[in-house]
Amino acid sequence: MDGKARNYILAAMIPLLLGTVAIVVSGTDVLDLSVTVITLSVCIPLTVMGLYMYLEGRGSGFINGVDWSRYSDTERMDLSSYMGKYIVAGSVLMSVSLSVIIGHMFLGLVLIVVSVLLMVAPIAKIGEKVRPRTVHDSGRKILFYVLSVGLILLATLGLGLEDGGHIGAEITLDEDSFSVSAPFFDETFVYSEVQGLASEPGFKKGSRIMGLEVPSFESGTFRNSVFGKYTLAAYTDVGPCICFLYHGHHYAFNQSTEETTYAMYLELVERTES
Repeated sequence: MDGKARNYILAAMIPLLLGTVAIVVSGTDVLDLSVTVITLSVCIPLTVMGLYMYLEGRGSGFINGVDWSRYSDTERMDLSSYMGKYIVAGSVLMSVSLSVIIGHMFLGLVLIVVSVLLMVAPIAKIGEKVRPRTVHDSGRKILFYVLSVGLILLATLGLGLEDGGHIGAEITLDEDSFSVSAPFFDETFVYSEVQGLASEPGFKKGSRIMGLEVPSFESGTFRNSVFGKYTLAAYTDVGPCICFLYHGHHYAFNQSTEETTYAMYLELVERTES
């Protein structure tokens, strides 16, 4: 292993370890910890590999399925550099997608697809000439590294779900129906078909089967002793929940305060009884 490759490996390990320690020390729950560690473990090594290819023109051996013996040393370095910049861009975008996918699933999935397409886009250039690589000095290499890895850390630790502050339940009241939109809970209910509407002051959520659980909010499929398997979207520090039966399945949700939860309940009572 040459000295430059060793330096890039070290450059990948340091932010990976520091980011993992930071999220562990923050006292986050298991879900947040898992998402963060997975994101860092995937995106930082990929990004640093891409930087090695882009800045040094090396690392062509990382790409399988290409007969590199067909290329001269210069062509191989140019193509490696060309592919590397796309790998960097795709990896940074993937870190954003993995950080937001639980709170904003559709957006996260779209970004994952785009990031993968970015990383595989250079395959179309295999067998073609590409622009000669730009030789960067040490200062610019450090700048590229700081910007790329810094963006990943910002996306993972900044846009991630440590406090769940941007996650909640959005209720939309229409003329004939209402909608509840939250992670793992996106349903529309016709007023006339809602049954057993009730406000439970000390609702027992039970255990989570599948979904989201962060310090301030939880949603998805849960199970308790009253409903069995049901769907929930609830702020954790708000006790009451609005519960109802719809097409044979139980649902429960609340708002960010007890007052707004009860006000929403009264509004739904009026609309479902009219």
